Amino acid sequence: MRIWVLMSFLILAGSWAEASKNRLEELFIWKVSEELKLSVTEEKQFSDTVRELNLKRFYFNEEIQKHLVAMGSTEASKAKSKLSLYRQTLKKYQDVNLEEIDRMQKILGPQKANQYFVLKNDLSQKLKNMISNPEKSKDEKPKEEKSKEEKPKPPTSSMLFSSDAE
Repeated sequence: MRIWVLMSFLILAGSWAEASKNRLEELFIWKVSEELKLSVTEEKQFSDTVRELNLKRFYFNEEIQKHLVAMGSTEASKAKSKLSLYRQTLKKYQDVNLEEIDRMQKILGPQKANQYFVLKNDLSQKLKNMISNPEKSKDEKPKEEKSKEEKPKPPTSSMLFSSDAE
């Protein structure tokens, strides 16, 4: 019974993670398309390319993880070949980033491609900050909103220990 519950949980967690990844990918495509004011044709080519490159990255990342597991239990005689396979896979992963530059320049042109990479970096940094500091990102509001709001007063000891504080 416990195994079935655990398996069900893992399946649901996996499908939830996949749905979240897809949702994030779609939001990224929408945001970039909106910011760069892409035509319908550009948006179609752009979204197909983003999805394809993300699949390649996912595949090579999985391969990298497999190599790392294999390297952890490698005998000395196989260490060099395992390291070589790891290096080759890392190179293929990096090649996806170089392919992205070429394909985005072809689809968007140099000016919009530059804007794309700046925007992509900004969105990535914001996402990383939200993940690493979830409480801070919830509290952060645009500067206009912060100035309009009254700053809450810090709690006093009488507020903390009063029975009416519920």
